[in-house]
Amino acid sequence: KITLYRDHAGWCPYCQKTMLLIEEKQIPINIELVAMRSYGDKPREFLDLVPSGLLPALIVEEEGGGGRKRVITESQVIMELLDRWHPSSEGYKPMLPDDDDTDGWNTYDSLARLERELFSWWCSLIFRPEGPRLGGGCGA
Repeated sequence: KITLYRDHAGWCPYCQKTMLLIEEKQIPINIELVAMRSYGDKPREFLDLVPSGLLPALIVEEEGGGGRKRVITESQVIMELLDRWHPSSEGYKPMLPDDDDTDGWNTYDSLARLERELFSWWCSLIFRPEGPRLGGGCGA
């Protein structure tokens, strides 16, 4: 059983990109909505599973594992695992390059780095608006 915990407000970009992959591949998955920190406290049940409180979080209940659960909180890793666990050989749309497609993986890695850099700048603008000023203006 696989459950994805995502933000209830729908503005976490990492949750959004994970949901886009799930929807495009039409993956059958349990979705649970959790508040982001800016909207209040996270439920105790969620924090028991994911002490860091990070979203998105994928919880994988291992078969035959005696109820053991694996927690994955890195969106890129979640997306890569979901793509591998739901292959085209089983009728799912492939979303990542083939394992032997070096150019495709190089492009994927470059775009992932760009995404992280852009998100870092976005966070700086949204959460630290007093930060360094960009552009002109007089200091008078």
